[in-house]
Amino acid sequence: MNFFIFVIILFYSKFAFSQTKCLESEVYVSSHSVKGYQKLNGTKVKSYYRNEYCRKSPFKYNGFQFKEKFSSIELVSGNFKEWSDNEIKFFLNLGEKLPEFLKAIEFEIVLHSKNANDPNNPATAIPDKKALILYDLFFKRKDALTVLGHELAHFLYWKLNDEKKIEFAILSGWKIKNGRVFSKPADPIYDDSLDGPSEDFANNVEAFYFDKVKLKKNNPALIDFFTKLEKEMK
Repeated sequence: MNFFIFVIILFYSKFAFSQTKCLESEVYVSSHSVKGYQKLNGTKVKSYYRNEYCRKSPFKYNGFQFKEKFSSIELVSGNFKEWSDNEIKFFLNLGEKLPEFLKAIEFEIVLHSKNANDPNNPATAIPDKKALILYDLFFKRKDALTVLGHELAHFLYWKLNDEKKIEFAILSGWKIKNGRVFSKPADPIYDDSLDGPSEDFANNVEAFYFDKVKLKKNNPALIDFFTKLEKEMK
């Protein structure tokens, strides 16, 4: 098995078998074939072979890896897959398009799995493992950028202190007593927000960055909340 496919791409490291040495702020991309394509302006580009190179990382956090295995996650045990260069570049391209605040959210592992228990689920964040799982469906979704932003928001929620979590929950319509939920929002931003405050938080972060008109109509108070949160966490 090719070494680079097996190890995938190790961010912010120097590969012993690589001729190219990347800086800590860069991502190593192995040699690969590039299929011919047509640019938006109509220019046709022929297929070619690209040598290994270093690419600037779109993310600010410099401690995560692409992996094909992670034994402590049982959610999709046995379904993990090898990464292709195209899939890694797809992920990095999305990262470049993220709002700056979401680029700074910390996670340590990115995994690729064939599918989730729910076949309609494109991705899963597991904050306590600092792991992000992307399923085959993720790479087919036209709204993959929105999906990525949503999952990163779960990591953000995990980092909030209880005071901030309660502040968000109350603004979003959850009824809280003695730190516990006893009533759900009457008008959630999306239906699955009722699954819990964490999902509701991720949904509202998603709307804040990718559909602010919807959020303003549904709950304008949360626009102020997220605007202040951005400043507080910089």
